[in-house]
Amino acid sequence: MKLFVQVILLALVIVSCGNEADKMDSKKGNQTTQKDSTVSTPEIVKVDYDPFLTDVANVIAGLPIEGNDSVLSAIQETDYYKSYKKFTDETFDKVKANMLVPVKKWCADKGVGTELENPTCFYPFSGPDFMFANTFYPTAKNYILLGLERRGSLPDFASMSENDRIKYFNGLKNSMKYINSRGYFVTQHMGSDFTKADLDGVIHMILYMMAHTDHKIVKVEDGWINEEGQLTRIAENAENPEGTVRVKCVDFVDSSRTELKSLYFFNKNIADDEIGDATEIITFIESFPNRVSYLKAAQCAAFNPQFEIVRKLVTGGKVVIQDDSGIPYRLLSDSAEFTTKLYGTYTNVIADLSWCLQRDLMRDLKEKGDTEDLPFKISYNGNYGKGVIIFAVKN
Repeated sequence: MKLFVQVILLALVIVSCGNEADKMDSKKGNQTTQKDSTVSTPEIVKVDYDPFLTDVANVIAGLPIEGNDSVLSAIQETDYYKSYKKFTDETFDKVKANMLVPVKKWCADKGVGTELENPTCFYPFSGPDFMFANTFYPTAKNYILLGLERRGSLPDFASMSENDRIKYFNGLKNSMKYINSRGYFVTQHMGSDFTKADLDGVIHMILYMMAHTDHKIVKVEDGWINEEGQLTRIAENAENPEGTVRVKCVDFVDSSRTELKSLYFFNKNIADDEIGDATEIITFIESFPNRVSYLKAAQCAAFNPQFEIVRKLVTGGKVVIQDDSGIPYRLLSDSAEFTTKLYGTYTNVIADLSWCLQRDLMRDLKEKGDTEDLPFKISYNGNYGKGVIIFAVKN
C-alpha cells in the first residue's frame, strides 16, 4: 500500500513539473513574439523636390499645380490657358492610351528592358524625347540625350507679357504635333520649333514629358564638362570656361521619390568630325557603368560612315533597344557579343529612306523573329501599321 501511494505521488510531481515547464515555454514564446513585434522596418526617406519648379513643369504640361504661386495660378485661370489645357488633356490621353501603356505592357510581356542596377540610358539623336526613353527604361538612374536642338532656359512667366505667354503656349502646342500623332519628333521641324524666342530650346518639352509621366523636378541647371569628362554644375545661362562643353542638367524623382535621377541634354552635332573634337562628351558618357541605349526615328543617320563614334558608344553598352532606323542591324546580329531578338513587322521603309532598307533584318525577322504586329506606333513605319523593335543584350 505504501509503495502504491509513493508511485501516485511521484506521478503527480512529474505532471506538475511538466505543466510548469509548459507554462514557462509558453511564457517564453509570448515574450519572444512580443519582442519580434517591436522590430520595425527601416523608414524610407523620400527625396525632396522643388515645389515651384514642379509647378512650372505642371503648368507647361497643362496639369494642376500643387502650390498657390500667384503668377502660375493666374495663368491657369485665363481662357487661352484653359484652351491649351483642353488640348494637352485630349492629346496626351491618346499618347498614353496608344503608346505609353501598350509599350509598358508589351515590354513586360516580352521581357524587353533591363534588370541592371541603376542603368544609364544613352539616347543619341533624341531631341527632347525623355518620354520614350523613360518608358522603355523606367528604372534608369541617368538619361543622356544628344541632339542638334538648343538647350533652352526655364520660362520666366512672371516677366512675360500676356501676349508673350499666349505665344509661348501656342509654341508648345505646335511642337507636339508629331510626337502626339506619330510617336516621334521630326528633326527638321524641331530645328524651327525650338529656336524661337517664345520657345528657346528643348527644356520646355522635357519638363512637359516629365510632368506627364508623374515626375517631380528637383533642380534645373546648366553645367559644363571639362577635358577629363567631369561635370560641374552652374546656374542657368552663367558663363562657363572657354573651350568646355555645355550641358543642360535636370534632377528629378519619380512618384516613389526614393531615388534622385538626372537627365543630361547635350546640344551637339554627333558626327565623327564634331564629337571627335569633343572628347569630353565621350569620356563623360563612358564614365557611367551599366550603360544601355535607346534609338529611333533619326533619319537612319547612324547608318552613315561619319557616325562611327556614336555606333561604338551604342554597342559599348550592355543593352540596345531600337527600331530599324537606329544603328544597322548587322552590327548587333553579326556580333558575338550580343544576343539579339526581333519583334514586329518589317517589309519596307518609307520612300525618303529607301537607301537604308535592311534585307538581312527582313530575312531574320521572318525566319526567327516574333512577327506579331507591335501594339503601338514607333518610328517612320508606324503610320503604315508596321514597326519593328530590335532588342539586343550583351552576353
